Amino acid sequence: MFETDTTRRRLRQSVSGTTDITLAGCLGRDGNGSDGVPTSPIYVSFDVNPDEDGGGPQPGFMTEEMSEQTHNVAASLPEDEGYSPLWTVSVYDNEEFGDVSDLESATDVTVLETDTATVNCPVVSGGMR
Repeated sequence: MFETDTTRRRLRQSVSGTTDITLAGCLGRDGNGSDGVPTSPIYVSFDVNPDEDGGGPQPGFMTEEMSEQTHNVAASLPEDEGYSPLWTVSVYDNEEFGDVSDLESATDVTVLETDTATVNCPVVSGGMR
């Protein structure tokens, strides 16, 4: 399950069992939203960087040690002007994983790939689980 920390604009995986906001099913497609449909950036890091053997999404998102906590950062949330459930994925260097905690820090690290994919992954209210 995912939840958001709206004050830091940070998405994180949660194993706590409760959440106020979750992500609906994510369907990806290659491209950058050039069909005129608005998109919003999301910054992600994988266990293995895309430019390395076996890198990219297959090994999974990088997480904190002994946790499912990612440092994936969405640039907008539903209450923000310009929010879109379509996210343009940018991949940042996993060597800088510990430096990323919010949108400002995500835009300050080394981005290895931009417009990697566009995913349909809306943030929705999830209530209690």
